[in-house]
Amino acid sequence: MENTEIKAPEKNELELLSELIGLERKSAKRMRIIMTAVIAIAAALIIALSIVVPRVTYTLSQADLLIQQTDTLIGETQELVTGTNQLVEGANESLSGIDTMVSNVNGLVEKNMGTVTESISKINEIDFDKLNKSIAELSDVLEPLANFANMFKR
Repeated sequence: MENTEIKAPEKNELELLSELIGLERKSAKRMRIIMTAVIAIAAALIIALSIVVPRVTYTLSQADLLIQQTDTLIGETQELVTGTNQLVEGANESLSGIDTMVSNVNGLVEKNMGTVTESISKINEIDFDKLNKSIAELSDVLEPLANFANMFKR
């Protein structure tokens, strides 16, 4: 019996280099596609953030202004309570000063009525739907970015 093995034709260096160049071209094409996708995602993220961040910043500044006005109102209310307590003590000591006490309480109420009305008006001006929408949009923008970043953790 003769030994009849079928040998695969060996590739010469030129054929191997041609295959290698072909593989490198495919690899380069894939890298260009990946880089294009990364650039598109980054551009979309920048555009989305440039839209959402100013809205959130404006809403937060309005909320901060409201908090400051509320703090002022609370401080004035505490002053009113303190003033009222002092007036009650004075009334207990002497009924002769009741006209002064009523006048002071009336002045404090009139003084704070405008602030209370203004604060309530500012609270009514806050657009909570827009705030919630902005927060939801920010969440929608950040979720794909988090998913993209999680791909590199593996």
